Amino acid sequence: MKLTYLVFCGFCLALVVLPLGCGNKKPQDETFRMELSPGEGSGPAELLSRAQTARTPEEKLTLFRQLAQTYPDSPQADDAQFMTGFLLKENLGKPEKAAEAFDVLKTKYPDSEWIDDAESMMGDDPGD
Repeated sequence: MKLTYLVFCGFCLALVVLPLGCGNKKPQDETFRMELSPGEGSGPAELLSRAQTARTPEEKLTLFRQLAQTYPDSPQADDAQFMTGFLLKENLGKPEKAAEAFDVLKTKYPDSEWIDDAESMMGDDPGD
């Protein structure tokens, strides 16, 4: 397992798990939506920042997906695609959906620094 994966998991733990103890309610609808006003936090850097500081995994997921879909050629797109898979697997308990997100990462961003981490998370370690 790569050291970057372990460091990143610690970072994600701080961003994803800790805010859950703040009395947040989980949305009843699994397809949670977050509306953005035009021009409000709509650039890739702004969306990444908002996703990292969002309070619930559902809010984070919505923003990471929006970033990856709206700005697929941005430097932050592969980060957002990896985090989509990470949140689906680790926080929302949806390993099949996570695998789909990681497959998109491998297809769209074959040179991403997150490929090895995604494969590790899915038990597809490239060294095996």
